[in-house]
Amino acid sequence: MQESGKHMQTTMTGRDREPARRRVLQGMAALGGGMLLAACGHDSDDDGWRRERIIRTDQQAGTETRLVVGQALELRLAVDESLLIYRRGHSSPEMRRVSGPERRTIDGRVYQVWVFAAVIGGHATIRMEYAQNEQAVPARVVEFPVDVHFN
Repeated sequence: MQESGKHMQTTMTGRDREPARRRVLQGMAALGGGMLLAACGHDSDDDGWRRERIIRTDQQAGTETRLVVGQALELRLAVDESLLIYRRGHSSPEMRRVSGPERRTIDGRVYQVWVFAAVIGGHATIRMEYAQNEQAVPARVVEFPVDVHFN
């Protein structure tokens, strides 16, 4: 280092520049690696329950279910062989049908299984109607109120 008036002037030789360059590259690599891990790593605030599929049966109709955006709600409606199950009424922007009806036997009982995904925050009611056909008056109606949150 040379002193020149009030200011100090530094001169780096080629030998001094190499360790400095190496430290800069190491820092950039560490920063890039950290960003990559943060982008695809595990969020420590996510306790796992948020993305679990919530299962409800027709016996639980009327009870509000709290979901997080992206979470799935599986409805298992007991099959009445004399009736079919239709989902009628205007659809809710909060819930999107993913699949169903799918006929499944679970623990010895036959169900029609429907899966819905929460897509935006808000309140919704999924209305399922038991009827002989699409034009018939429903013999039975079950409703599943849903409260969708962002977290």
